[in-house]
Amino acid sequence: MMSEVIETEELSKEVEKTNKFLNFIENIIAIIFWLYLIIKLFIYDIDYYLIKNFFPKAEWIIEYKFFILLSILTVLFFLQKKTTLYY
Repeated sequence: MMSEVIETEELSKEVEKTNKFLNFIENIIAIIFWLYLIIKLFIYDIDYYLIKNFFPKAEWIIEYKFFILLSILTVLFFLQKKTTLYY
């Protein structure tokens, strides 16, 4: 009985560490996203600059950027386990 309690406490500590790590990763992604958005809106079109200078053969991506992002978001939406659609 006592060993089950110890295992449960160890498991909860591991889950807590994992949750802290995932929270940290989410915060980093959010910071990068907002920096990108602010730079793109107020300073310079950074994605155009990066593609033009580092991947010049991939300039067609800029023209179809909206459809590529929409496709990625759709795939991510369908890969979620808990998805509820409201009509």
